[in-house]
Amino acid sequence: MKFLFEQATQSRYQPLGMVFLVITLIFPYPFLKGIDKTTLPLFFEKSEPKAITPNYTTTVVKVNLTTATPSLCDKTNHGTVSLVNVSGLSAVRFEVGYDPNVMQVVDADSKQAGVQVSPTGIFSTSASFIVQNEVDNEKGWIYFAATLGENSFSGNSDLISINWQLQNTGRTGVILRNVTLATVDGLAISTITEDSLVEVSPVCDVVAGVVMLQGRKEHHGITVTDTIGQRTTTDSDGHFSFSGGVSIIANYPGYLSATAEVPPAIATNDVINLGQITLLAGDVKADNVINIFDLTYMAGRMNSQDSLADLNGDGIVNIFDLALAGGNYQRQGPLTDWQK
Repeated sequence: MKFLFEQATQSRYQPLGMVFLVITLIFPYPFLKGIDKTTLPLFFEKSEPKAITPNYTTTVVKVNLTTATPSLCDKTNHGTVSLVNVSGLSAVRFEVGYDPNVMQVVDADSKQAGVQVSPTGIFSTSASFIVQNEVDNEKGWIYFAATLGENSFSGNSDLISINWQLQNTGRTGVILRNVTLATVDGLAISTITEDSLVEVSPVCDVVAGVVMLQGRKEHHGITVTDTIGQRTTTDSDGHFSFSGGVSIIANYPGYLSATAEVPPAIATNDVINLGQITLLAGDVKADNVINIFDLTYMAGRMNSQDSLADLNGDGIVNIFDLALAGGNYQRQGPLTDWQK
């Protein structure tokens, strides 16, 4: 690399030489690629990410993951590739390898063809130019290259954000390859890398509970959603259950919502019982507070069959529905008083 720089800067073809050098830094020749991508599955079976003791007096490019041991029931995981302690960075390129049988990249930009990751940090601004942003979910590779043009950056920053879709249980490395950092003068920046290891487990803790509707005998159809996107509805007795989750929220038209934080499981494949909660009637305006606007709406629909104002579900809006809402006047959601 030093030879290329000297030739580029001292030659009478200096302008062309500098262009050649920058292209070489961002897109190295095939002999610099270093790994035959067709051998990736075998590579993951016989090799694990190298263990590195962090030494942040030098420049580090590292893979970060929200969790290294997700459950298949979690369905997704999140990660970044970040930069630590860089000085004078102008351009970057790298590849990230993973086992697509274990997890795959979720497309970050549906408006573009193919699958992309999300540029973040210094490469999420208008001052940057994305040279390459491609994902091959069949072979398990992310290809990324970007430049700041005539600008440079020093310090710490995320480079890309990755949303992973979990596919199967198993283990995979998330491994950096062909990492090249360059200054605005076309000089290579010395770098070490830190890889990560992910192990997707089959453990699926079941979250269960009971949600009831005030003033009703039947409690089916209440929507219960968790933070990872799972959705279910209650049965006629108000029971619900699904796998995993960090927190849940329960909703039903005309009622205040309820929420709960899911406590950690005590044992593998445990059933986490949240208990029972009753949603309060009267929030027909769906703003999670019962006030004069809700009562006015209901009063204007007295003796009608308006399904939203018919809080007790007996087929007609009458004084019993208005009494339910009036008794909850100024109550607010989300409710959290689960009873066990």
